[in-house]
Amino acid sequence: MNESEQITGRQIAAGRALAGLGQEEMARLANVSVPTLRRMETGDDAQELANDMLAVRRALEAAGVEFTNGGQRGVRMKATAPSSKNSAAMSDEAALPEIPENDVEPYDGAPV
Repeated sequence: MNESEQITGRQIAAGRALAGLGQEEMARLANVSVPTLRRMETGDDAQELANDMLAVRRALEAAGVEFTNGGQRGVRMKATAPSSKNSAAMSDEAALPEIPENDVEPYDGAPV
């Protein structure tokens, strides 16, 4: 796995949480053991686990997770993620309430 494809244990744990997957289910989907997944999420033995990390990454991406490794590493659900346990809960519409535009009085600059 090259530098741009590397993900961190925190990204794995966050991606798993976003996809609504428990450790046992994630391990099964990636075909790794639960203890191996736990070691990945804590950041232990990253070099030794490169092939397993790639399998976990692919399983998470198949669940709709997108890893961002630009200037700051992150994780998010893809805009058109396949359905998962929590896909409705993770969509923008479900996560953010509607706020009418005229709900707040304009600020007149006076100290509060």
